[in-house]
Amino acid sequence: YSQGTHFGEEALLYKRREPEIVRTTRKSVLLRMERRFFYEMLADYPWLEQRLRSIAKSLRLARSRYLPWFSEGESLQLFRRKHIFFLFLTLIPPSILLFLSLLGLIFSGGSLNPTTGLQILRFLSMAGFFGSIGWFIWRWIDWGNDFVIITTQRVIWMEKIVALFSGRNEAPLHTILAVDVLSSQIGRILNYGDVSARTYTGKISMLRVPNPKEIQGFIEGNKRRAIEFSKEAEQEQIREDIQKAIAGESVRAEPDLSGLVVKSAPEAADKSGQGKSLREALENFLKVRYEKDGVITYRKHWWLLLRKVWIPLLLLLVFFLFLFISVRGMPSGSGTLLPPGTLVLIGLLGFLVLFGWLTYSYVDWINDIYQLTPEFIIGIERKPLGSEQKKTANISNILSIEHHRENLTGILLNFGTVTVFVGETEFVFRGVYNPNQV
Repeated sequence: YSQGTHFGEEALLYKRREPEIVRTTRKSVLLRMERRFFYEMLADYPWLEQRLRSIAKSLRLARSRYLPWFSEGESLQLFRRKHIFFLFLTLIPPSILLFLSLLGLIFSGGSLNPTTGLQILRFLSMAGFFGSIGWFIWRWIDWGNDFVIITTQRVIWMEKIVALFSGRNEAPLHTILAVDVLSSQIGRILNYGDVSARTYTGKISMLRVPNPKEIQGFIEGNKRRAIEFSKEAEQEQIREDIQKAIAGESVRAEPDLSGLVVKSAPEAADKSGQGKSLREALENFLKVRYEKDGVITYRKHWWLLLRKVWIPLLLLLVFFLFLFISVRGMPSGSGTLLPPGTLVLIGLLGFLVLFGWLTYSYVDWINDIYQLTPEFIIGIERKPLGSEQKKTANISNILSIEHHRENLTGILLNFGTVTVFVGETEFVFRGVYNPNQV
């Protein structure tokens, strides 16, 4: 497939030389053609050579990246970084700094007895020289971290600023309504532009990408193919159900997808915080992800728990230190900072208040859970002794997904926010560990 057109029949009938069919599956046919006929076909169809070269280049780029989130049966179609012109633009400031630093080194290095001013100039030039080299490296890495990926199932736009931000927006191909291309006069000359894939919930903007028309063609072509395969799978399921019905077997019951969002969560979610044994509670005491009976449960990252409990923990430490000093001052029942009865009362009340604050913060942390079952996505947020909100939807109704790690702490500790769009409803998984995996 290329630009939404199927060239298989043209290839099969090219110059009436039918190639050998090596392997056939439901989704593809592997062909073997003589070399000379293959190159003659590429000469007659230049666009085909361009598409094959694009796929080959994408595979080479993808090998340098770790992409663990590819699903089974998903194959790469296109992998593109931002246009190289914008790498050169970002290298202009460090190039100017490098040039000035070299001039400073040349000017200050020629004197055998440098003055204080020349020594300062030499120091600043050395700092500028090494700083510009580091700036070069940082700009090059930053340019290589923004790219667009098109697979047989989805379109993905990934952005990353080293040590500051990391995010990924994606949408299944069948949810894309239209693909728009926007380019300026300079962009048309240098062959770059912006590509926007519009979905029901918004759009995925791929900025400053090379050859935007090609990216548009890959998205539209693979979208048509994904829809075609989906229809084939549905027809195949209907045929299987009819055959089972004729044979007298029970036909698979279809799930009720009448509503995207319902008021109450499935049973797995309702029992998520109830009826747990003490052993289970201890096993999952600080876990940010655990799985039971096919239900994957995510909690917020332990760093967010630490942000909730550090104040009561610190006050509890100060409180015990105060008690220790007070007790040390009463070897014979005299000389204490406070009377013994008052000290016991303060100790009891202080401990209860601080321990209650600590317990409330922990319960508030474990009460926010996000669950995935084989059929549902579930979000539960509740306040101890307060409000509770539950949302659930069918996984099949998900339109698009995006995730972000927005600061240095999130990048170093690998946690962030995952946003799932289901119709007009957003499921926000806040502060979950390893948002790529989620």
